[in-house]
Amino acid sequence: MADLIFKFADSYAKIYNRLPRLAIEYDSKTRRYIAISNIKKLLGSIFNCLVIMWLFTEGPKLLQFFYLVHRSVELGHFPTMLEEPFASPTQLLSIAIITITSGAAPILAGIAYLFNTDIVKFLNELLNLEDDLVQRGLEREEIKRTKKFKGKLSPTSKLFMELVQLIPFFVLYMAPALVVFGMYNNLDPFHFIFYWSPKYRRENVIIRMSINICSFVVLTLAAIFDGQILLGMGMLFAMAAWILLRIVCLIETDYTERRVWMRSGRERRAIIILYNRILLLLVGLAPPQSTITLFAVVGCAIVIVVLNIMSITMYATLPFNVYMMGPTFSIGLVLILNAILKSVSYYEILSKEMLHRWKNDARLVAWGILKEHGRRVVAMRPILVYIGVWRTNLLQINIELLCRWNAAIVDATITVLLTNT
Repeated sequence: MADLIFKFADSYAKIYNRLPRLAIEYDSKTRRYIAISNIKKLLGSIFNCLVIMWLFTEGPKLLQFFYLVHRSVELGHFPTMLEEPFASPTQLLSIAIITITSGAAPILAGIAYLFNTDIVKFLNELLNLEDDLVQRGLEREEIKRTKKFKGKLSPTSKLFMELVQLIPFFVLYMAPALVVFGMYNNLDPFHFIFYWSPKYRRENVIIRMSINICSFVVLTLAAIFDGQILLGMGMLFAMAAWILLRIVCLIETDYTERRVWMRSGRERRAIIILYNRILLLLVGLAPPQSTITLFAVVGCAIVIVVLNIMSITMYATLPFNVYMMGPTFSIGLVLILNAILKSVSYYEILSKEMLHRWKNDARLVAWGILKEHGRRVVAMRPILVYIGVWRTNLLQINIELLCRWNAAIVDATITVLLTNT
């Protein structure tokens, strides 16, 4: 799993690090994150977010949305395709997709800029802690002997890793293809703006070609930058969730295999410090972590619902190759979010079991010269992760929340479908 995550990160960095810099970047050479707070270095991404994504892409689609609301008030009902060409299902889908991508990506980039130092410190500390635990494992004779006989990856695993590495390339190459499809069906934002111009409607070839070229360039850039931000944030969440779970497992493994040396004060101190480092990192990042997680969970749920509706209702409207992107991305997002939330929910389960064993280990909590270690072990608490608004925790991330999240997506999809019928 570690190889899979880092190979994806290396593939992402190989492509998107050539674009205008973001507030948080991954360095494939050091395998660490970098925080960029200098405004001059971020001018490119600021221009992309404010001008290309919001002004030229999201702005016209918001105007189209408000125009449809205005027409609905005038007519007393939502306009049909005969009454309003901008009320077709594909037009509504374009509004939803652009709002989700070009509308949300700059917000995520802004949040990353506000908390880039804290996030980068947290991630790099996790990676350093994971390296320390791996090094402690290599010091044990058992690990040294078994490392020589480590099995190779199966052909299926290698193929899967190669496919995962191609995801950033796929997103990059699909950007112009989707833009061409949108322009061919008059779904691009520029079409709505210039539709009301008499010169544009008279089919002046030069004017239409100029507008189409500008629209193609702007939308392609917006799609590429959307992929850069959204893939980067997804990679950040996945890496943090998995690395933290791996650290908890490594601490438990280290404790289990070093129990014979637990009479040593040095070993007691090390096992306590390693666990407390995790708690300190989580406490330091708790407010932004809970807020960003809430935004990500709710946002991904909305995206999945939109993709589900597209998959169910537009099978006869969209071309097959475009239609298949709906169920593909929907299933992919569901699997990824379930994997991340499930990993986070395991923190509490594993840490509770681990602390229970520690507190019942007489050698670890033995009183005497080093009785402070016993007190620290008794006072330890399991790892709990919440979603909320800054310092207000709303829900704990556990298996129950994961089940409710999946059920909410199904209920929302069915509700929207029944409302439309």
